[in-house]
Amino acid sequence: MTDSVFKPSDGFVLLGTRMVEQWKASANDENKNMNDLRTPSELLLREQMHERQQNLQAIAAQLKTELIGIDDVIDRVIGAVRAWYVMPQLITRPVIVCLWGLTGTGKTQLTRRLAQLLGFYDRFVEVQMDGFSQNSGNYGASTISGTLESAGLVEGVPGILVLDEFQRYRTVSSRGEDSKVERYQDVWALLSDGKLPPALSELHNMERKLADAHYEAEREDEDDEEERRKKQKLRYKIDAWDAQALKRSLKLAEPLIEIMQWSNDYIHQLLVKFRESQQSWETDYSKLLVFVCGNLDEMYTETASRVEDCDTDADIFHRLTSRLSLIDVKRALAERFKPEQIARLGNHHVIYPSFSRATYEQLIAATVRNYVQGIADNCGLHFVIGSDVLAQIYQNAVFPTQGTRPLFSSVHTILSSSLVDAALWALEQGAQAGQSLQVHMAPDTAELVVQMQLPLHEAVGGQVHSQRFAVPLDLNRIKQRTSADFRALLAVHEAGHGLVVDSAHKVSQIPI
Repeated sequence: MTDSVFKPSDGFVLLGTRMVEQWKASANDENKNMNDLRTPSELLLREQMHERQQNLQAIAAQLKTELIGIDDVIDRVIGAVRAWYVMPQLITRPVIVCLWGLTGTGKTQLTRRLAQLLGFYDRFVEVQMDGFSQNSGNYGASTISGTLESAGLVEGVPGILVLDEFQRYRTVSSRGEDSKVERYQDVWALLSDGKLPPALSELHNMERKLADAHYEAEREDEDDEEERRKKQKLRYKIDAWDAQALKRSLKLAEPLIEIMQWSNDYIHQLLVKFRESQQSWETDYSKLLVFVCGNLDEMYTETASRVEDCDTDADIFHRLTSRLSLIDVKRALAERFKPEQIARLGNHHVIYPSFSRATYEQLIAATVRNYVQGIADNCGLHFVIGSDVLAQIYQNAVFPTQGTRPLFSSVHTILSSSLVDAALWALEQGAQAGQSLQVHMAPDTAELVVQMQLPLHEAVGGQVHSQRFAVPLDLNRIKQRTSADFRALLAVHEAGHGLVVDSAHKVSQIPI
């Protein structure tokens, strides 16, 4: 009986191992056969997809080295454009990504740099929705379709469109009434499905002009035969303005010079043919990647309007703005746009929090490093900026709700004149190319102390030379005038703001 009891044996394990190996070999052969069955176009597509996927990863890494403090934003944007970039053949309507944030947080810069790294800068159009756009002075630029056509963006081909300062394109006034909007009225059709209707008014004008031409031709003075012969010999039959309208409306590929030579009868035939062909009426921009960028101050309550605040810690604003959600975006948009328009913006909204203190410190260090490198490239002197100088730049450059622009301006104001004067002084003292100069703050004064040590053969014992240079630290003087009592009141006031916003956020999350 014991012999009949099943027991695993080494032979059975070996047999099982061989079966698994045979199954794996069979599966590999099957996969190989499947690969062999794929057409060259399918294999090429797989290779292109893999290459583009790797390219996106490299672009994300590059953006994170250039744009400090927005790593999470970059990851979300890269994720949003992945399908559009890797498999554009699947895209049947525009991919819309909305970027909302305080001023100076890098929204527009991210879209421009992304377009460059993707290799789309020749198919990149930026429209300022307040009406001051690139190509805004060109004919037809009062519409999105005219702007895209003027920029040379070909329909049916992937491209990138940035609708910047979108908050200024409000269609609902602060009183809740409809606002009159004259420019870019076709933007909502573009955001819907990427299909834009033809400019029928231009077609009507062209037909009217053709009818007028025929009318006048029949009523020309028969005695003025010489004048008629001169007109018949004219090379150009229509002007450039009408030729451009005809080219855009009928989506013609011919150059303007050629179109200007067409006869009225031939143009009329083209108009009739175009009207009979309903399929060619719409202009197809469904392959576009559309970035909608703006500053929604209504979303950043108690933050965006405090442009003068240089006392509140940047981390406080960063924590408050990091809690904003899609619901906050929709609520803020409802104060500027109609519900059906908000729906056309989709649900892919990327929210920029205000910068943290650490981010501002990294920005300052990077900006100063680039500034110092520029001086080294020009005169060969290497300034080593002390941490105390960086701390003073932070104290006098950072307005937490205003982003990078005041910071860049302040770095230039504080360092430009003083370092140029220091370089001239060092060269007069005999400094050579490659010489390092230490830069620190003078105690209790708004001055930079620049020190350098000359070589032994030029100064006894390698003497250290130092010189002071005045720097404008305006905010220090303002803060020093503020009494301790006032600073205490300000701290309590800010704590109250934080408590109210935190409570409101928690209440908004309670299910009703």
